[in-house]
Amino acid sequence: MPKKMSFEDAKAAWLKEFVKGRSWAQMMDDRDAEMDAKAIASMTPEYLAIWKRAAKETEAENNQ
Repeated sequence: MPKKMSFEDAKAAWLKEFVKGRSWAQMMDDRDAEMDAKAIASMTPEYLAIWKRAAKETEAENNQ
């Protein structure tokens, strides 16, 4: 049976294994970059064309 750990000891062990010397900000930057890459990869040419057309329409409305 594994030795019981206090919450703080378990948290410290998890952080040591998971964080691997990175700061919280670095971990969140990595996560943001990962999510951005997934979003960009999912943008099809058709999807981008819809948003480009919408931007042109909005610009035209704003210039009237």
